[in-house]
Amino acid sequence: AAQEARTLYQKLGDRKMEAMSLLTIVAAHGPTRHKQEALDCAQQALAAFRELGDKPNQAKALHAVAQARVTSDSFGTYSEALQVAKDALALYEELDDKRQQAQQLLSIAGMNLEREAPEQAIPPAKQAIQLFRQIGRDAGAQTAAVSTLVQAHQAMDEDSAALNTATEGLAWSQNSGDKMQEVLMHDLLAHTHLKNDDVDAAISSVKEGLAITTEVQDKESEARLKLTMCQALVKQNNTNAALKSVNEAIALLKSLGGMDRDLGTAYHMQADVLCMTEDLEGAMEAALNAQESFQEAEDINGQGTVQLLIAGLNGASTEAISTATGALELFKRAGETRLEGLALNALVDINMACKDFDKALDLATVRRNLLKEAGYRREEARS
Repeated sequence: AAQEARTLYQKLGDRKMEAMSLLTIVAAHGPTRHKQEALDCAQQALAAFRELGDKPNQAKALHAVAQARVTSDSFGTYSEALQVAKDALALYEELDDKRQQAQQLLSIAGMNLEREAPEQAIPPAKQAIQLFRQIGRDAGAQTAAVSTLVQAHQAMDEDSAALNTATEGLAWSQNSGDKMQEVLMHDLLAHTHLKNDDVDAAISSVKEGLAITTEVQDKESEARLKLTMCQALVKQNNTNAALKSVNEAIALLKSLGGMDRDLGTAYHMQADVLCMTEDLEGAMEAALNAQESFQEAEDINGQGTVQLLIAGLNGASTEAISTATGALELFKRAGETRLEGLALNALVDINMACKDFDKALDLATVRRNLLKEAGYRREEARS
């Protein structure tokens, strides 16, 4: 529909509406599909808005260009994307649009995290949190900003600072009286405790969040908290309770409808737990359900990672190699370099299990060269 609208506005000579249609097309492409097309459309929209002198939409187009550049998944593109994002931030500052300033600061912080510069993610994340709190509302965006700050501290091995950030975020939400925000912060705090291997504290935080979801009848957040509970129970080696928790999350997500991506994640988690109980038949069924859900959501990354799980369940076999190769091709087409490396790593393991050591060595070399060329030094070092 957006493409048809663009064609119509082209015929009418309406440059502004044509450019708006281009931004709609960018959004429709999503973060992991048709990346080059998304970048082309975003750049065309930016050129049009610059020509028209439309600064608010120019800023939107700059943001779209930055996001499209960063999803090309080459380490070097983060520097380009960061500069474009900073240009967008400068425009939003000129326009005095606080909400968009906060969103742009959050994007900049996230890009710095992705390019392995957590120390440079901390200042924009803190600024974003401050602005979101001044503005009010946007519980999800504020949680994302706090989560980004937590991850930045964790990446720098500053576990105490990460925990303090999550704890302060929860306290702020409780003082504000925003129940939705409080639930999200309980979940974030639980994940922070899990990262610190404090399982009891994580479970306590999840239980507090679940009590609120019951009070406000929020099934979606309840499902997500039950998935977090599953992760905590797995760390306790309580697989029966973990399986019960993930099953409850799946039932909730199915009752809501339209939650295919979350359902795919839940089924994948269910498959992992079933693997731990050595119910490989059940794990395969769960993995296939996950694959179907991710296909419905058009989530290429989800589909590929589940295919790698299925390959692992197939053991040392030609079927496993074929399935993992399918995931590799999927990631290649999507331009997901790091996930491509993950698939190559799985193929190395499968070929080793099949005792084809020469092939395994060749694949390991391909993986190392791929990550080196893309600039992912940490992943390259691990290979």
